[in-house]
Amino acid sequence: MHIQVKNISKSFGGNLLWENISFELLPKDLVAFTGKSGSGKTTLLNSLGLLESVSSGQILFNNSSVEKLNGFKRVKLYKHTVGFVFQNYGLIEDETAEQNLKYALKFLKKSPQEKKKILNHALSEVGLSGRNMTMVYTLSGGEQQRLSLAKVLIKNPKLILCDEPSAALDEENTSIIMNLLNKLAENGSIVVISTHDKLVYSQCTKVFTIKDKKQIRIK
Repeated sequence: MHIQVKNISKSFGGNLLWENISFELLPKDLVAFTGKSGSGKTTLLNSLGLLESVSSGQILFNNSSVEKLNGFKRVKLYKHTVGFVFQNYGLIEDETAEQNLKYALKFLKKSPQEKKKILNHALSEVGLSGRNMTMVYTLSGGEQQRLSLAKVLIKNPKLILCDEPSAALDEENTSIIMNLLNKLAENGSIVVISTHDKLVYSQCTKVFTIKDKKQIRIK
């Protein structure tokens, strides 16, 4: 996966959020978007993840402009290429851990036995082995964030986007999450994190700060 962002700008109702942002992302990149609240970190993340369109400029996946894709092709690209870790975990609280992960398994063309192995492996990878039948609402914030990462592991996307993954976590759980994200990057994914947490962005290989409506590379 090769991602090129070329001179993109974003406006809301005449209000310029950021402009002329350009950068390049490659496999194994662990990237942080930083900036003060309201600077547009999450909007930039959503634009990379095909959830929003930019006002001008181009985002290219493997030299193909995503802005030119029709709705069907955009959804297909999102489904097979992008994995999101949301700030609110993106889980159904009154279902079990296994039930939540089965939504990610639905699109895999595997036998029931193979899907079960994949599910259990994902739980093991995030330190939740044997917690299949645990109700999500009984999990701690750190455990819920790890479960949301297990969903990403099942999907095995080339681009992983995380919106403030440490916002509700203590230092210990933040370290656990960052170790998992580092491992995903080392395995060849592009991992991009929107964050204001120094503990998070200090571990990234590239850091972009949105300042004065423009992107400045600081690492």
